[in-house]
Amino acid sequence: MFITGVYDSVVSKGYWRIVGRKRPVEDYLIEMSMRPIYTEDLFLDKCIIHYFDGSQKIVEREKVRGMESATVWDYGGMEKRLSDYYAGRFNQKVDYMLQGKQVTGMHEQSRMIREKLKKLQTNKIF
Repeated sequence: MFITGVYDSVVSKGYWRIVGRKRPVEDYLIEMSMRPIYTEDLFLDKCIIHYFDGSQKIVEREKVRGMESATVWDYGGMEKRLSDYYAGRFNQKVDYMLQGKQVTGMHEQSRMIREKLKKLQTNKIF
């Protein structure tokens, strides 16, 4: 199982409703919530691992393979993820994330911007 965030609009627009609140007190939920997650730094083309104690570490993309990214899901993506999880099916977004592949569409744009900045710096325009 997994712990993740969803957009507020999932509830505010009525896609889901809150049926109760329960603090995660079971051992496996506590353990899962303490697993590190990662975010992508698109301009450095690196990843940042965030640990439950608040510390961070900048690493190469290969180092985050098998880790959950700090992704916020919309209702359709989360419903598909839950459905796939319980049906034992492959989920492409989760697979990309666990392989350390970029999950955002911004990756290609940031690569292009980095290349333009390098050219500007090389030509001493910047």
